[in-house]
Amino acid sequence: MKNWYKFILFTFPIYLVFLATIAEFFAHKLKDIPMLRHDTDKLAAALEKGNNKAEVAILGDSITYDILKTYKIDEDYNVANLTTNLASGLIGGYFIIKRYLDHNNPIQHLIIASTPEFYSYEPEGKGAEVYLFSVFQKKDEVSFLEESVKNFTKPKRELAILNLENKIFYKLGYYFFGKNIDFNRGKKIPNPNMVLNKSISDKSLTPGKIDTAKLKISSDIKNRAKKNISMSPSGKNAITKICDLSEKHNFKIHILRSPIPKTVVDEWRSKKIIKKLNQEIAFYCPKIKFFVTEDSWNVPDYAMRDSDHLIRPNWSNFYALILKRAIDKLF
Repeated sequence: MKNWYKFILFTFPIYLVFLATIAEFFAHKLKDIPMLRHDTDKLAAALEKGNNKAEVAILGDSITYDILKTYKIDEDYNVANLTTNLASGLIGGYFIIKRYLDHNNPIQHLIIASTPEFYSYEPEGKGAEVYLFSVFQKKDEVSFLEESVKNFTKPKRELAILNLENKIFYKLGYYFFGKNIDFNRGKKIPNPNMVLNKSISDKSLTPGKIDTAKLKISSDIKNRAKKNISMSPSGKNAITKICDLSEKHNFKIHILRSPIPKTVVDEWRSKKIIKKLNQEIAFYCPKIKFFVTEDSWNVPDYAMRDSDHLIRPNWSNFYALILKRAIDKLF
């Protein structure tokens, strides 16, 4: 029994202090190294490499990211894919294009291709912590987050041994592999002749499960249509800053709305939500140009695999062709 008391009261605490000290040592050495966990971290790593040459850069949320990671919409790789997800928000888009311009060749055009929700999203919760707050931690970025995001608080001091993943392991991933990461570029050429399917066609689902999936998607689309979209406070600050960058670096900004299911479009049109949102965007950045959204971009509800994302490959190919035509119109 005495050996157990000795272990618990003396040996174990000594081991614990020793491990904590080692962890703090490595955490201190790695404190200026970013983490490498997900695609937004990888994009941030690619931005730092520098010397990328592109005439067009595209910001956007996961709907557009879903397309650009698969499809090659420019034959000469003349497009920089800077898309992320909703959790990074438009404010994350501002940080990304700023970092890109700090380290890479100038661009001629910036396209913000996203859902309207990208402008109304206010960062909050775990998603914002993982995809925004913990990614963009440079001094000027933290200051802008404090100024723009109500829910933002500076990272608190934390013992490394209590968070080994974020303090050490993810940083080691960047240290060893970050320099070899490039921009996420799709390789598949969009097919202009692809037939658009008219329903869920997942062969792994039984007819009963397909019916259940259809009902769930339909319900989610109806809930999306009920949203009242307007620019968030952080979105207003971010678009203003992006507009300032366009003046400083002499590039044009274009807004392209990603395809939206018909039920949502009809409801938002009746409430003039998109019109009011566009007016808000133009107020904060008068030089922005809007791509004319054709009615053919308003997809039927059955084109969606959830309330926001398009069914692969047919309808995602459809959006890839829209992006390709939009880029062709710039030159």
